[in-house]
Amino acid sequence: MTIKKILNAISSIFIAILLLLAVMLMLNRFVFKQDDMFGYQVYYVSTGSMEPSIPEGSLILCKAVEFEELEEGDVITFVSQQGETRGMRITHEIVNIDPQTGLITTKGEANPHEDDEKVSFENVLGEYQRTLVIFGWVYRVFITPWGLLIFIAPLLAAVVFELVNLFKSAKEEQEKEEQEEDLAKKYEKQLIEQYLKDKKDE
Repeated sequence: MTIKKILNAISSIFIAILLLLAVMLMLNRFVFKQDDMFGYQVYYVSTGSMEPSIPEGSLILCKAVEFEELEEGDVITFVSQQGETRGMRITHEIVNIDPQTGLITTKGEANPHEDDEKVSFENVLGEYQRTLVIFGWVYRVFITPWGLLIFIAPLLAAVVFELVNLFKSAKEEQEKEEQEEDLAKKYEKQLIEQYLKDKKDE
């Protein structure tokens, strides 16, 4: 197998892995209705309530944690249960944790006051880990079905193209080996015939 074929095989495997991850993310989000994957979630920040630490339009990475791991100063993403924001995901900083009730008081960094809603841990999706600002615009496209399709289609086409080339190369290699084998047999036959002819002439 030549270096070119090895590189083609590696690229095919790499593309297949990317395709698999994309499909897993699509199934996880749109079929199983889950954001969590391997204990991590990604969320798009649509407001500036946490600026300047987390700019509006950022993509953030969160990690599932236990209640005991949380402390004041941590930033969490939770599902609001009150008012106009009910059902929305909010990313705010913890300013207080009531040890008696287990309720969490939060506040947006850019907001002048604490949030009215006290957050129950069962509504906490994860603890903020880091901001991926430059990928925010990619995420906005990627989380939509059409965006996923646009992302997956070229990968699928590339995988099919690479697999076709791989099978084609393998077939050509096999045909070449068969031709070489036929030539070897033909040459061997000629040698035997020549040997028998020489023997007869003696």
